[in-house]
Amino acid sequence: MRGYPQIAARIYNTPLLIHPDKATVIESVLRKAQAGSLDVEAAGPVTRPTGNGYSMTAGGVAVIRVFGTLMHRALGLNAISGGTSYTRLASVIDAAAKDADAKAILLEIDSPGGEASGLYDLAQRIIEARQEKPVWAIANEEAFSAAFAIAVSADRVLATPTGMVGSIGVIALHLDQSKRDAKQGLTYTAIFAGAHKNDLTSHAPLNGDARERMQAIIDSHYDAFVTHVADRRGVEPEAVRRTEAGILLTKEAIALNLIDGIASFSEAVESLEEEVNNATSLTGLRANSKRASPMAKSESIDAPETETPQAFTEVDITKARADGHAKGVSAGATSERERIQGILSLEEAQGREKLAMSLAMTTELDAEKVSGILASSPKETPAAGGNAFSQHMEHVGNPDIGADAASADDSDESEVQKIVNLHHNTR
Repeated sequence: MRGYPQIAARIYNTPLLIHPDKATVIESVLRKAQAGSLDVEAAGPVTRPTGNGYSMTAGGVAVIRVFGTLMHRALGLNAISGGTSYTRLASVIDAAAKDADAKAILLEIDSPGGEASGLYDLAQRIIEARQEKPVWAIANEEAFSAAFAIAVSADRVLATPTGMVGSIGVIALHLDQSKRDAKQGLTYTAIFAGAHKNDLTSHAPLNGDARERMQAIIDSHYDAFVTHVADRRGVEPEAVRRTEAGILLTKEAIALNLIDGIASFSEAVESLEEEVNNATSLTGLRANSKRASPMAKSESIDAPETETPQAFTEVDITKARADGHAKGVSAGATSERERIQGILSLEEAQGREKLAMSLAMTTELDAEKVSGILASSPKETPAAGGNAFSQHMEHVGNPDIGADAASADDSDESEVQKIVNLHHNTR
Protein backbone atom coordinates (compact mmCIF):
# COMPACT_ATOMS: atom_id res chain seq x y z
CA MET A 1 0.00 0.00 0.00
CA ARG A 2 1.25 3.46 -0.88
CA GLY A 3 2.35 5.53 2.10
CA TYR A 4 2.14 5.02 5.83
CA PRO A 5 3.19 1.34 5.72
CA GLN A 6 3.92 1.16 9.46
CA ILE A 7 0.49 2.51 10.36
CA ALA A 8 -1.26 0.20 7.89
CA ALA A 9 0.52 -2.77 9.42
CA ARG A 10 -1.00 -1.85 12.78
CA ILE A 11 -4.55 -1.87 11.36
CA TYR A 12 -4.85 -4.73 8.88
CA ASN A 13 -4.56 -8.44 9.75
CA THR A 14 -3.75 -7.62 13.37
CA PRO A 15 -5.82 -8.69 16.41
CA LEU A 16 -7.41 -5.59 17.90
CA LEU A 17 -9.22 -5.25 21.20
CA ILE A 18 -11.24 -2.28 20.01
CA HIS A 19 -14.83 -1.26 19.39
CA PRO A 20 -15.66 -2.11 15.72
CA ASP A 21 -16.97 1.38 14.92
CA LYS A 22 -13.69 2.96 16.01
CA ALA A 23 -11.69 0.45 13.97
CA THR A 24 -13.73 1.42 10.92
CA VAL A 25 -13.13 5.13 11.54
CA ILE A 26 -9.37 4.65 11.88
CA GLU A 27 -9.25 2.55 8.72
CA SER A 28 -11.25 5.17 6.83
CA VAL A 29 -8.98 8.00 7.98
CA LEU A 30 -5.93 5.97 6.98
CA ARG A 31 -7.29 5.40 3.46
CA LYS A 32 -7.93 9.14 3.08
CA ALA A 33 -4.38 9.86 4.18
CA GLN A 34 -3.01 7.36 1.66
CA ALA A 35 -5.11 8.91 -1.09
CA GLY A 36 -3.67 12.34 -0.30
CA SER A 37 -7.01 13.84 0.76
CA LEU A 38 -5.95 14.27 4.39
CA ASP A 39 -3.19 16.54 5.61
CA VAL A 40 -1.71 14.30 8.27
CA GLU A 41 1.19 16.58 9.07
CA ALA A 42 -1.22 19.41 9.93
CA ALA A 43 -2.34 17.42 12.94
CA GLY A 44 1.11 17.81 14.44
CA PRO A 45 4.09 15.47 14.82
CA VAL A 46 4.27 12.69 17.39
CA THR A 47 6.09 14.03 20.46
CA ARG A 48 7.12 12.54 23.82
CA PRO A 49 5.08 13.67 26.78
CA THR A 50 6.67 16.53 28.70
CA GLY A 51 7.05 16.56 32.46
CA ASN A 52 5.86 13.54 34.41
CA GLY A 53 2.84 12.80 32.21
CA TYR A 54 0.16 12.98 34.88
CA SER A 55 -1.68 15.62 36.85
CA MET A 56 -1.74 15.76 40.63
CA THR A 57 -4.76 16.68 42.77
CA ALA A 58 -4.49 18.70 45.95
CA GLY A 59 -5.06 15.50 47.94
CA GLY A 60 -2.14 13.67 46.35
CA VAL A 61 -3.90 11.60 43.66
CA ALA A 62 -1.98 11.20 40.42
CA VAL A 63 -4.54 11.29 37.59
CA ILE A 64 -3.39 9.44 34.48
CA ARG A 65 -5.55 9.89 31.41
CA VAL A 66 -6.15 6.89 29.17
CA PHE A 67 -7.81 8.52 26.17
CA GLY A 68 -8.42 7.57 22.56
CA THR A 69 -7.17 4.58 20.60
CA LEU A 70 -4.66 2.40 22.45
CA MET A 71 -1.49 1.19 20.73
CA HIS A 72 1.63 -0.71 21.71
CA ARG A 73 3.81 2.07 20.31
CA ALA A 74 2.26 5.25 18.96
CA LEU A 75 4.37 5.67 15.78
CA GLY A 76 2.38 8.29 13.83
CA LEU A 77 -1.14 6.96 14.32
CA ASN A 78 -2.16 9.21 17.17
CA ALA A 79 -1.61 12.19 14.91
CA ILE A 80 -4.51 11.19 12.64
CA SER A 81 -6.94 9.38 14.95
CA GLY A 82 -6.02 10.33 18.50
CA GLY A 83 -4.54 7.75 20.82
CA THR A 84 -2.23 6.66 23.60
CA SER A 85 0.55 4.08 23.58
CA TYR A 86 0.95 1.30 26.14
CA THR A 87 4.66 2.06 26.43
CA ARG A 88 3.94 5.68 27.34
CA LEU A 89 1.28 4.68 29.86
CA ALA A 90 3.64 2.18 31.46
CA SER A 91 6.34 4.83 31.93
CA VAL A 92 3.85 7.32 33.37
CA ILE A 93 2.44 4.73 35.78
CA ASP A 94 5.94 3.77 36.89
CA ALA A 95 6.77 7.43 37.51
CA ALA A 96 3.60 7.96 39.55
CA ALA A 97 4.24 4.79 41.56
CA LYS A 98 7.70 6.09 42.52
CA ASP A 99 6.56 9.67 43.19
CA ALA A 100 6.62 10.25 46.97
CA ASP A 101 4.06 13.05 46.59
CA ALA A 102 1.57 10.76 44.85
CA LYS A 103 -0.40 8.80 47.44
CA ALA A 104 -2.60 7.01 44.91
CA ILE A 105 -3.19 6.65 41.17
CA LEU A 106 -6.46 7.20 39.33
CA LEU A 107 -6.76 6.01 35.73
CA GLU A 108 -9.29 8.23 33.96
CA ILE A 109 -10.42 6.19 30.96
CA ASP A 110 -12.27 7.32 27.85
CA SER A 111 -11.25 4.91 25.12
CA PRO A 112 -12.76 2.49 22.57
CA GLY A 113 -9.83 0.09 23.02
CA GLY A 114 -6.96 -0.79 20.72
CA GLU A 115 -4.21 -3.28 20.01
CA ALA A 116 -3.75 -6.63 21.69
CA SER A 117 0.05 -6.40 21.41
CA GLY A 118 1.58 -4.97 24.57
CA LEU A 119 -1.72 -4.82 26.45
CA TYR A 120 -1.02 -7.47 29.06
CA ASP A 121 2.48 -6.15 29.73
CA LEU A 122 0.82 -2.86 30.69
CA ALA A 123 -1.78 -4.70 32.78
CA GLN A 124 1.04 -6.37 34.72
CA ARG A 125 2.71 -2.99 35.33
CA ILE A 126 -0.57 -1.72 36.81
CA ILE A 127 -0.81 -4.77 39.07
CA GLU A 128 2.78 -4.18 40.23
CA ALA A 129 2.07 -0.49 40.86
CA ARG A 130 -0.72 -1.56 43.21
CA GLN A 131 1.96 -2.95 45.52
CA GLU A 132 3.25 0.62 45.93
CA LYS A 133 -0.03 2.51 46.32
CA PRO A 134 -3.76 2.21 45.56
CA VAL A 135 -4.73 2.26 41.89
CA TRP A 136 -8.33 3.01 40.91
CA ALA A 137 -9.90 3.30 37.46
CA ILE A 138 -13.00 5.17 36.30
CA ALA A 139 -14.77 4.93 32.95
CA ASN A 140 -15.36 8.58 32.12
CA GLU A 141 -17.24 7.93 29.86
CA GLU A 142 -16.15 4.78 27.96
CA ALA A 143 -13.90 1.83 28.77
CA PHE A 144 -14.30 -0.64 25.94
CA SER A 145 -12.29 -3.71 25.04
CA ALA A 146 -8.55 -3.13 25.69
CA ALA A 147 -9.47 -0.07 27.77
CA PHE A 148 -11.63 -2.30 29.95
CA ALA A 149 -8.75 -4.77 30.29
CA ILE A 150 -6.70 -1.87 31.67
CA ALA A 151 -9.52 -0.81 34.01
CA VAL A 152 -9.98 -4.24 35.62
CA SER A 153 -6.26 -4.35 36.41
CA ALA A 154 -6.86 -1.66 39.05
CA ASP A 155 -7.83 -2.19 42.70
CA ARG A 156 -11.27 -0.67 42.15
CA VAL A 157 -13.28 0.02 38.97
CA LEU A 158 -15.91 2.77 38.82
CA ALA A 159 -18.02 4.28 36.04
CA THR A 160 -19.80 7.58 35.71
CA PRO A 161 -23.63 7.48 35.76
CA THR A 162 -23.75 7.74 31.97
CA GLY A 163 -20.60 5.71 31.43
CA MET A 164 -20.39 2.41 29.56
CA VAL A 165 -17.97 -0.51 29.71
CA GLY A 166 -17.44 -3.93 28.17
CA SER A 167 -17.03 -4.87 24.51
CA ILE A 168 -14.96 -7.82 25.77
CA GLY A 169 -14.02 -9.24 22.40
CA VAL A 170 -11.41 -9.29 19.64
CA ILE A 171 -11.65 -8.22 16.00
CA ALA A 172 -9.31 -8.10 12.98
CA LEU A 173 -9.72 -6.38 9.61
CA HIS A 174 -8.53 -7.70 6.26
CA LEU A 175 -8.43 -5.33 3.28
CA ASP A 176 -9.06 -6.91 -0.12
CA GLN A 177 -8.05 -4.30 -2.71
CA SER A 178 -7.73 -6.72 -5.64
CA LYS A 179 -10.66 -5.12 -7.51
CA ARG A 180 -9.13 -1.67 -7.12
CA ASP A 181 -5.82 -3.05 -8.40
CA ALA A 182 -7.58 -4.41 -11.49
CA LYS A 183 -9.29 -1.08 -12.20
CA GLN A 184 -5.91 0.64 -12.00
CA GLY A 185 -4.38 -1.93 -14.31
CA LEU A 186 -2.12 -3.33 -11.62
CA THR A 187 -1.24 -7.00 -11.22
CA TYR A 188 0.68 -8.14 -8.15
CA THR A 189 2.62 -11.38 -8.24
CA ALA A 190 4.00 -12.68 -4.95
CA ILE A 191 7.12 -14.82 -4.99
CA PHE A 192 7.35 -16.57 -1.62
CA ALA A 193 8.47 -19.65 0.26
CA GLY A 194 6.24 -21.30 2.82
CA ALA A 195 2.65 -22.18 1.91
CA HIS A 196 1.11 -19.58 4.23
CA LYS A 197 3.57 -16.73 3.72
CA ASN A 198 1.17 -14.82 1.46
CA ASP A 199 -2.07 -15.73 3.23
CA LEU A 200 -3.06 -12.22 4.33
CA THR A 201 -2.04 -10.25 1.27
CA SER A 202 -4.33 -7.32 0.52
CA HIS A 203 -3.94 -7.91 -3.23
CA ALA A 204 -6.12 -11.02 -3.23
CA PRO A 205 -9.33 -12.20 -1.54
CA LEU A 206 -8.89 -13.96 1.80
CA ASN A 207 -8.98 -17.70 1.16
CA GLY A 208 -10.71 -20.18 3.44
CA ASP A 209 -7.56 -21.67 4.97
CA ALA A 210 -6.11 -18.24 5.76
CA ARG A 211 -9.40 -17.19 7.32
CA GLU A 212 -9.41 -20.26 9.59
CA ARG A 213 -5.86 -19.55 10.72
CA MET A 214 -6.72 -15.92 11.46
CA GLN A 215 -9.81 -17.03 13.37
CA ALA A 216 -7.62 -19.32 15.50
CA ILE A 217 -5.41 -16.34 16.38
CA ILE A 218 -8.46 -14.24 17.26
CA ASP A 219 -9.85 -17.05 19.43
CA SER A 220 -6.55 -17.31 21.29
CA HIS A 221 -6.56 -13.59 22.07
CA TYR A 222 -10.21 -13.80 23.11
CA ASP A 223 -9.43 -16.62 25.56
CA ALA A 224 -6.64 -14.51 27.10
CA PHE A 225 -8.94 -11.48 27.35
CA VAL A 226 -11.76 -13.43 29.01
CA THR A 227 -9.34 -15.06 31.46
CA HIS A 228 -7.82 -11.69 32.38
CA VAL A 229 -11.21 -10.10 33.12
CA ALA A 230 -12.50 -13.17 34.99
CA ASP A 231 -9.38 -13.41 37.16
CA ARG A 232 -9.22 -9.71 37.98
CA ARG A 233 -12.93 -9.41 38.80
CA GLY A 234 -13.35 -12.77 40.52
CA VAL A 235 -16.10 -14.00 38.20
CA GLU A 236 -16.56 -17.14 36.12
CA PRO A 237 -15.13 -17.00 32.57
CA GLU A 238 -18.47 -18.17 31.16
CA ALA A 239 -20.16 -15.14 32.72
CA VAL A 240 -17.72 -12.93 30.81
CA ARG A 241 -18.30 -14.86 27.55
CA ARG A 242 -22.05 -14.51 27.92
CA THR A 243 -21.71 -10.74 27.46
CA GLU A 244 -20.89 -11.60 23.81
CA ALA A 245 -18.65 -8.53 23.57
CA GLY A 246 -21.68 -6.31 24.15
CA ILE A 247 -21.57 -2.79 25.55
CA LEU A 248 -22.78 -2.70 29.15
CA LEU A 249 -24.57 0.08 30.99
CA THR A 250 -23.43 0.71 34.54
CA LYS A 251 -26.24 -1.21 36.26
CA GLU A 252 -25.68 -4.21 34.00
CA ALA A 253 -21.94 -4.11 34.76
CA ILE A 254 -22.60 -3.91 38.51
CA ALA A 255 -25.00 -6.87 38.36
CA LEU A 256 -22.27 -8.90 36.65
CA ASN A 257 -19.64 -7.69 39.17
CA LEU A 258 -17.57 -6.19 36.37
CA ILE A 259 -17.39 -2.79 38.10
CA ASP A 260 -17.54 -1.79 41.77
CA GLY A 261 -19.74 1.27 41.69
CA ILE A 262 -21.07 4.41 40.04
CA ALA A 263 -19.58 7.85 40.71
CA SER A 264 -18.84 11.10 38.96
CA PHE A 265 -15.19 11.81 38.25
CA SER A 266 -15.10 14.39 41.06
CA GLU A 267 -16.65 11.91 43.50
CA ALA A 268 -14.09 9.28 42.56
CA VAL A 269 -11.23 11.71 43.17
CA GLU A 270 -12.69 12.81 46.48
CA SER A 271 -13.24 9.23 47.69
CA LEU A 272 -9.73 8.17 46.75
CA GLU A 273 -8.22 11.26 48.40
CA GLU A 274 -10.11 10.56 51.61
CA GLU A 275 -9.07 6.91 51.62
CA VAL A 276 -5.34 7.50 51.12
CA ASN A 277 -5.07 10.54 53.36
CA ASN A 278 -6.76 8.72 56.22
CA ALA A 279 -4.63 5.64 55.61
CA THR A 280 -1.43 7.70 55.93
CA SER A 281 -2.53 8.95 59.35
CA LEU A 282 -3.47 5.54 60.76
CA THR A 283 -0.05 5.00 62.37
CA GLY A 284 -0.32 8.21 64.35
CA LEU A 285 -3.90 7.51 65.31
CA ARG A 286 -3.02 4.06 66.61
CA ALA A 287 -0.10 5.47 68.63
CA ASN A 288 -2.39 7.99 70.33
CA SER A 289 -5.45 5.74 70.67
CA LYS A 290 -4.79 5.02 74.36
CA ARG A 291 -3.52 7.47 76.92
CA ALA A 292 -2.43 6.79 80.51
CA SER A 293 -4.83 7.85 83.25
CA PRO A 294 -3.60 10.83 85.28
CA MET A 295 -4.99 9.19 88.41
CA ALA A 296 -2.76 6.66 90.17
CA LYS A 297 -4.32 3.79 92.14
CA SER A 298 -2.91 5.12 95.45
CA GLU A 299 -4.77 8.42 95.13
CA SER A 300 -8.16 6.91 95.88
CA ILE A 301 -9.03 3.37 96.85
CA ASP A 302 -12.49 3.85 95.34
CA ALA A 303 -11.31 5.43 92.11
CA PRO A 304 -11.71 3.07 89.16
CA GLU A 305 -9.08 2.79 86.47
CA THR A 306 -9.98 5.20 83.71
CA GLU A 307 -8.48 6.66 80.58
CA THR A 308 -8.54 10.30 79.71
CA PRO A 309 -11.16 10.75 77.00
CA GLN A 310 -9.43 11.13 73.68
CA ALA A 311 -9.94 14.47 72.01
CA PHE A 312 -11.17 14.02 68.45
CA THR A 313 -8.96 15.83 66.00
CA GLU A 314 -9.91 16.99 62.53
CA VAL A 315 -8.02 13.97 61.18
CA ASP A 316 -10.11 11.63 63.36
CA ILE A 317 -13.36 13.14 62.14
CA THR A 318 -12.26 13.04 58.50
CA LYS A 319 -11.24 9.41 58.88
CA ALA A 320 -14.58 8.48 60.41
CA ARG A 321 -16.43 10.18 57.57
CA ALA A 322 -14.25 8.53 54.93
CA ASP A 323 -14.62 5.11 56.52
CA GLY A 324 -18.38 5.51 56.66
CA HIS A 325 -18.51 6.75 53.07
CA ALA A 326 -16.35 3.91 51.74
CA LYS A 327 -18.30 1.27 53.66
CA GLY A 328 -21.59 2.76 52.52
CA VAL A 329 -20.55 2.78 48.84
CA SER A 330 -19.28 -0.79 49.06
CA ALA A 331 -22.31 -2.06 50.96
CA GLY A 332 -24.71 -0.25 48.64
CA ALA A 333 -23.12 -1.69 45.49
CA THR A 334 -23.08 -5.19 46.98
CA SER A 335 -26.69 -4.91 48.14
CA GLU A 336 -27.88 -3.63 44.76
CA ARG A 337 -26.01 -6.38 42.92
CA GLU A 338 -27.47 -9.06 45.19
CA ARG A 339 -30.99 -7.58 44.84
CA ILE A 340 -30.83 -7.62 41.03
CA GLN A 341 -29.33 -11.10 40.87
CA GLY A 342 -31.93 -12.35 43.35
CA ILE A 343 -34.78 -11.09 41.18
CA LEU A 344 -33.35 -12.44 37.94
CA SER A 345 -32.80 -15.89 39.49
CA LEU A 346 -36.38 -16.22 40.79
CA GLU A 347 -38.26 -19.27 39.61
CA GLU A 348 -41.16 -16.96 38.74
CA ALA A 349 -38.84 -15.00 36.42
CA GLN A 350 -38.58 -17.97 34.06
CA GLY A 351 -40.58 -17.03 30.97
CA ARG A 352 -41.05 -13.50 32.32
CA GLU A 353 -37.46 -12.31 31.86
CA LYS A 354 -38.34 -8.92 30.38
CA LEU A 355 -40.72 -8.00 33.19
CA ALA A 356 -38.24 -9.28 35.79
CA MET A 357 -35.46 -7.15 34.27
CA SER A 358 -37.75 -4.10 34.19
CA LEU A 359 -38.68 -4.47 37.84
CA ALA A 360 -35.05 -5.12 38.84
CA MET A 361 -33.64 -2.11 37.01
CA THR A 362 -36.35 0.50 37.49
CA THR A 363 -37.64 -0.15 41.02
CA GLU A 364 -36.15 -0.77 44.44
CA LEU A 365 -38.44 -3.72 45.22
CA ASP A 366 -36.84 -6.78 46.80
CA ALA A 367 -37.01 -10.31 45.37
CA GLU A 368 -39.89 -11.35 47.65
CA LYS A 369 -42.19 -8.55 46.45
CA VAL A 370 -41.19 -9.02 42.81
CA SER A 371 -41.90 -12.75 43.12
CA GLY A 372 -45.57 -12.08 43.83
CA ILE A 373 -45.87 -9.64 40.92
CA LEU A 374 -44.25 -12.08 38.50
CA ALA A 375 -46.37 -15.00 39.69
CA SER A 376 -49.57 -13.08 38.86
CA SER A 377 -48.34 -12.01 35.41
CA PRO A 378 -48.66 -14.10 32.22
CA LYS A 379 -45.55 -15.54 30.65
CA GLU A 380 -43.96 -13.75 27.73
CA THR A 381 -43.73 -14.66 24.08
CA PRO A 382 -39.98 -15.03 23.37
CA ALA A 383 -38.62 -12.15 21.32
CA ALA A 384 -36.02 -12.63 18.60
CA GLY A 385 -32.56 -11.29 19.43
CA GLY A 386 -31.24 -8.99 22.12
CA ASN A 387 -31.07 -9.37 25.86
CA ALA A 388 -33.94 -8.63 28.19
CA PHE A 389 -32.60 -5.24 29.20
CA SER A 390 -32.16 -3.96 25.64
CA GLN A 391 -35.58 -5.34 24.60
CA HIS A 392 -37.21 -3.52 27.50
CA MET A 393 -35.45 -0.25 26.74
CA GLU A 394 -36.63 -0.36 23.11
CA HIS A 395 -40.23 -0.10 24.32
CA VAL A 396 -39.72 2.64 26.91
CA GLY A 397 -40.67 6.05 25.56
CA ASN A 398 -39.38 9.42 26.68
CA PRO A 399 -40.69 10.23 30.17
CA ASP A 400 -43.09 13.14 30.60
CA ILE A 401 -40.93 15.48 32.62
CA GLY A 402 -42.06 18.95 33.51
CA ALA A 403 -43.77 21.11 36.07
CA ASP A 404 -47.06 19.22 35.67
CA ALA A 405 -45.57 15.78 35.11
CA ALA A 406 -45.93 14.48 38.69
CA SER A 407 -48.81 12.14 39.32
CA ALA A 408 -51.09 12.46 42.30
CA ASP A 409 -50.31 8.83 43.06
CA ASP A 410 -46.53 8.28 42.99
CA SER A 411 -46.42 5.40 45.49
CA ASP A 412 -44.34 2.26 44.95
CA GLU A 413 -47.50 0.32 44.15
CA SER A 414 -48.47 2.87 41.49
CA GLU A 415 -45.02 2.79 39.89
CA VAL A 416 -44.98 -1.01 39.81
CA GLN A 417 -48.42 -1.07 38.20
CA LYS A 418 -47.19 1.34 35.52
CA ILE A 419 -44.29 -0.99 34.73
CA VAL A 420 -46.55 -4.06 34.58
CA ASN A 421 -49.02 -2.21 32.33
CA LEU A 422 -46.19 -1.01 30.08
CA HIS A 423 -44.86 -4.55 29.87
CA HIS A 424 -48.23 -5.99 28.86
CA ASN A 425 -48.87 -3.21 26.34
CA THR A 426 -45.55 -3.71 24.58
CA ARG A 427 -45.58 -7.50 24.35
